[in-house]
Amino acid sequence: NPYRAYILPLARKKIGLLYAVLGLSASHLGRITGDEFLHEATAVEYRMKAIRALSEEIRKSQRTSLLEDEQDTVLAIIQVLLLHDVGFGCPHSWPEHLS
Repeated sequence: NPYRAYILPLARKKIGLLYAVLGLSASHLGRITGDEFLHEATAVEYRMKAIRALSEEIRKSQRTSLLEDEQDTVLAIIQVLLLHDVGFGCPHSWPEHLS
């Protein structure tokens, strides 16, 4: 599983990616437990932090070349944010391989 093998270890090093993972996790956990605050408010708070971190990485890339792990972080943040948008558009659509 690439998320467990690569995304989660990288999230331990890169705060923006950690925020994206926390937002996705909060939304999922809130959905399965029926906790609307966790599903909506907490998830959105972390997603906004991830988007701000992503924006900063993109700005940084305009000033100087990003290192390989920084490039990977940008791509990973985008993927996790997209997974949240796509994965939670429909009820019960959490990808089983991520559970």
